[in-house]
Amino acid sequence: MRPTLEAVAIEPSTSWSFTHRELKEGIPFEWHYHPEYELTLTLNSEGYRYIGDDVSEYGDADLVLLRAGTPHSWRSVSEIRKGAGHQVVVVKFSQLWLDQMVTTIPEMAEIKDLFNQPFQALQFSGLIRKRVIPLLLGMLDRPSSQRFIKLLEVLLELASDRSTTVIGTSAIASISKSGETKILKALGYLHENFHRSIKISEVADVACLSVSGFQRMFKRHTNTCPVDYLMSLRVAKACALLVGTDQPVSFIAYSVGYSNISLFNRQFFKLKCETPKSFRNRHAMPRWQPEINLNPQRYQ
Repeated sequence: MRPTLEAVAIEPSTSWSFTHRELKEGIPFEWHYHPEYELTLTLNSEGYRYIGDDVSEYGDADLVLLRAGTPHSWRSVSEIRKGAGHQVVVVKFSQLWLDQMVTTIPEMAEIKDLFNQPFQALQFSGLIRKRVIPLLLGMLDRPSSQRFIKLLEVLLELASDRSTTVIGTSAIASISKSGETKILKALGYLHENFHRSIKISEVADVACLSVSGFQRMFKRHTNTCPVDYLMSLRVAKACALLVGTDQPVSFIAYSVGYSNISLFNRQFFKLKCETPKSFRNRHAMPRWQPEINLNPQRYQ
């Protein structure tokens, strides 16, 4: 399943995007990406979140920062407080916005370390969530100028967290992470063609490098080799199909680039420590138990 590109709508009077949604029917699986960073707060909902190559259970007061360009989706299983609706607050901003913020407002320089570390996504500690949730909910029904002030407070709180959890630790990287044209072309080519047989030499040609030069560059930017990157990418795509569709495992293996089902099973088990079938069955039976329960009404 190829993630769709989402065009983020930003109002003319603002420089970043703020969205609050109350979903009575639940959060649907919508595998997508966009060139902006995303901070997502999910309340009164439990289910699964899919970020790059990672599939994890989420619960109430889930607060996650996504790196720009990272494919992602949430899929709810049930409400925690029946009838209250699944509450989602989403903030999106561009790398340019972030750079200008740090450059023009010296007091915001301390947030640079938060975004400079390598991650597909970050999950924040309970203490920081308790501080940030009232700030995010305080943006509701406020003019854009007051929302902006609260966003600055949110970013400073996030930057102060010393107990963040990195989500997605394998080789899959956000395509927009590197500013180098050659690695961007190579990563883009892999993401567009992962479903078929790919030779390292053809990807090297796309990057206008020799095979040896391409492999050195790829290792430097992704901390892995092209073959392992492609394997992780294919398995990540397979995970989305296993959970999001009823397609047979053999068909999924073929659709993500495997002509040999045995090889697919071996590589899937190598990365996920379980078979594709057990992965699908496990995600059909949510087992999440709430870590903390926070009532969003108390912060309004």
